[in-house]
Amino acid sequence: MFPENDQYGLRKGRGIRDARGALRVMYERSLECHKKVYICCVDFEKAFDRVNWYKLMTILQGMEVDWRDRKLI
Repeated sequence: MFPENDQYGLRKGRGIRDARGALRVMYERSLECHKKVYICCVDFEKAFDRVNWYKLMTILQGMEVDWRDRKLI
């Protein structure tokens, strides 16, 4: 769905409109397949050191987020 290098912020030729467009396509496809969509946007540069990864993964597991999706995160 997203290009291999999926960073949009502060890059020449890739702005927030591109990211919104990609999210919209993903959402529309999920509607066609009757699937739920969960979107999480994180500024890892600011938040990476502050994330309690164990707690985050426990919460996501409790929400029945697939292990492959948790691994991506």
